[in-house]
Amino acid sequence: MGKLARVRLHGIYCETEGPDPGANLEVYGWLMANTDTVPFWMWSVGDNDGVNISRNSTYHIGAETTVHVRNGQNLYIGGELWDDDEIFNPDDYLGANWRTIPLDEITPWVKNYEIWFEEDGQRVRVDFSVIEELL
Repeated sequence: MGKLARVRLHGIYCETEGPDPGANLEVYGWLMANTDTVPFWMWSVGDNDGVNISRNSTYHIGAETTVHVRNGQNLYIGGELWDDDEIFNPDDYLGANWRTIPLDEITPWVKNYEIWFEEDGQRVRVDFSVIEELL
């Protein structure tokens, strides 16, 4: 049987932009919610379309999806992010990071999750929330 989980991707918060020139990070990549068998893409931005996020500010996404998590499965939230740099400077890989949420952690009460990505002093946080959708 399992549970229905409503997953909200609130946004990406920039804690610090690190040593790169400029006052912003230009973040691109992808974020998703998935089970052991089915992916749900929530945000995907290509290399040339990175979003500008300045220190101590949030890029609001506001995406939402409902995921059927079956018995014996987990819910996974996370993704892979980069910071877009100048032509002669390679992009900074902020990493791939995931949070595993067991079925019994999906409840009728909202739970907030912070997933951190960082590289060389550049640090961003992705904010998700999960709540069980009751039938």
